Amino acid sequence: MPGDLAGSRRGFLLVAAAFTTVMVGGLLPSPLYVIYQSRLHFSTGILTVVFAVYAGGVLGALVLWGGLSDQVGRRVMMAAALVVAAASSAAFIAAQGLALLLVGRLLSGVSIGLALATASAYLAELDRSRASRVATAASTGGLGLGSLIAGLVAQWVPQPTVVAFAVLLALVVVAGLGLMRAPETVPSRPSARPGGPGSAGLLRPQLPALPSGRAWAFAPAALAAFSGFATFGLFASLAPSFLRHRLHDPSHAVAGAVVMAVFGAAAIVQSGVGEGGGPALIRWGAVLLPAGLGLVVAAVGISSVGALVGGAAIGGVAVGLLFSGGLSMANALSPPEQRAGVLASFYIAAYLGVGLPPIGAGIALDHVGTLPTTAAYAGVMSALAGLAALGMRRGRGRGGPLLVRQGDARKRPPVRAASWSGTTCA
Repeated sequence: MPGDLAGSRRGFLLVAAAFTTVMVGGLLPSPLYVIYQSRLHFSTGILTVVFAVYAGGVLGALVLWGGLSDQVGRRVMMAAALVVAAASSAAFIAAQGLALLLVGRLLSGVSIGLALATASAYLAELDRSRASRVATAASTGGLGLGSLIAGLVAQWVPQPTVVAFAVLLALVVVAGLGLMRAPETVPSRPSARPGGPGSAGLLRPQLPALPSGRAWAFAPAALAAFSGFATFGLFASLAPSFLRHRLHDPSHAVAGAVVMAVFGAAAIVQSGVGEGGGPALIRWGAVLLPAGLGLVVAAVGISSVGALVGGAAIGGVAVGLLFSGGLSMANALSPPEQRAGVLASFYIAAYLGVGLPPIGAGIALDHVGTLPTTAAYAGVMSALAGLAALGMRRGRGRGGPLLVRQGDARKRPPVRAASWSGTTCA
């Protein structure tokens, strides 16, 4: 830890600003998808593939370089995330066809994958007492803020697909200049230097892991993350199309506000949860998720924007509870020597939810229609959340997650669920 307290506080704010900037880029394209779709004439199925490419970028970066900042330093990795975010913005600005759109989406996912674990660790090392809440606000809130900004730009500014990313590019430059003044918290290691001992293994994939002897107990936490992030994926990839083609509301600002409602509600919930309590959080999330998704189905059926916004808010609360509860249990199940690998598995489950189900939904929309697809999606995700909650109850009788939390977790300080919420999403 740096000795200068004032420098640490300044660095904390600068890192939080850089983290927020990277996360804003995650959902900045979301309200603009309908514009690209109209201009480039691709189907809703292709639209969800574009979104899934983002999830693939996040997953690839997490698997390959999730722990690299332990070797090369936090500031270097955050700077790399900002550089990739700038490249993503440039690709979107220049995009005149599907190829550059896919490149920009992939790069935005990679930039977030580089920043997630790095920024969470960086903030904790600069000020542990505030790191969890700030990481939550910067991650989930930053994603929602990006969608809101793009929606407002698309509604009232000419050439929104250029202006929105030009704004992000300017923010990236400012954040990068600020990051140069943040203190480094990881000492230089010989293995991190080019040509140093062990440097050849720096780019070796950081393979995920399951908790030794507790893989069955980890499954409910992974299911909670998958169903929660699949709900995020539904809103982020398809909400603008729902509003325009089914609800007959072409407002880009409303589309951005709907996505912001989901991520904003999740961010508020994740900021307020305390330590532990994972099973209870998952059970409450499993109760609220069907209510939120049910409102979404009703909104599509009766063409109601108000019902869609209400479903987004309730669904966001449910996702916040599911993710925080699942992450709390994943932390409780992880022995210290396996924590990074187990959490990587948890994040992979979450981002598979962001990528795979929306692709299926997009393909189904083109063949069976909006209402049947939305109803089926809501039913499947509600069932998976229910299975996660049921797994928590079964764990009580089998000495599973609850016993881990009450027994093993007492032997070491639990990690706040919100402290890892920086890997929520996108």
